[in-house]
Amino acid sequence: MPYADQLLVLKESHFRSLLREAFQEDHSEEDITTLSIFRDNSMAKARIFTREKAVLAGISVARAAFREIDPSVTLNSFKEDGDEIHPGDTVLEIEGPIQSLLRSERVALNFLALLSGTATAARTAAEKLKEFSIRPLDTRKTIPGYRYLQKYAIAMGGAWNHRLHLSDMGLIKDNHIAHAGSVSRAISLFREKYPNRPLEVEVETVAQLNEALAHKIDMVLLDNMDPQTMRECTAIIRTHNERTGNTVSSEASGGFHMGNLDTLRDTGVDFVSMGSLTSRILPIDFSMEMLD
Repeated sequence: MPYADQLLVLKESHFRSLLREAFQEDHSEEDITTLSIFRDNSMAKARIFTREKAVLAGISVARAAFREIDPSVTLNSFKEDGDEIHPGDTVLEIEGPIQSLLRSERVALNFLALLSGTATAARTAAEKLKEFSIRPLDTRKTIPGYRYLQKYAIAMGGAWNHRLHLSDMGLIKDNHIAHAGSVSRAISLFREKYPNRPLEVEVETVAQLNEALAHKIDMVLLDNMDPQTMRECTAIIRTHNERTGNTVSSEASGGFHMGNLDTLRDTGVDFVSMGSLTSRILPIDFSMEMLD
């Protein structure tokens, strides 16, 4: 995977075990309320709809949730992942035994709420940063086990994925540099073992940036820099690329969220990493109602 990409396809293998764990923790086979009230288990039809404006993500997971409990249910999607949805919009209709629908409801809604909340935040960030010609990146600050799901939701919102996992690319950070003794030594050690793998290097000063650019790297992480220092660094990177024909890109990092993105205006960075996109999630309000 390149150092900035979009995970646009979600495979069932990415969430199958999570889905089963969710039903296990919910004791879905022992829904004592549903089993006592709906004893005839007659056929029913329901719809899932949103109560707020959002970007949809996770519709395939919701569909799989109903099928996990009962493969006989029929499903009809009205919206697809990446669509903008509005209050009252139906995203999915389900028809099947009433017990199956009610036992599946909460698990399906939980996945939709979480992933759509992530996609909505990604869309907000992408649209805000578009005027600065900067693309938002996610990070590895994801809910354990939900890495693929959250990074897919980020892509559905129009933001970009950074490393999916540690083997995707090298990222030399302050602890690596401290142990190696210098930026140059850390890069040399990495290149000895992985001469052709993508590599990003974190720098905190202009001097470290110049040291990193003397080597074969793909991306520079500008860590906790003020806007003026970022501007100086991106100018150096542009000059380096023009002189060498390289395409080293820049990433701003250091506590960025929706409230402080304006500080990146005119800094010239290519990307900004936003751990908040996957760690500060506002779930979207979805509901299921029975239809006549």
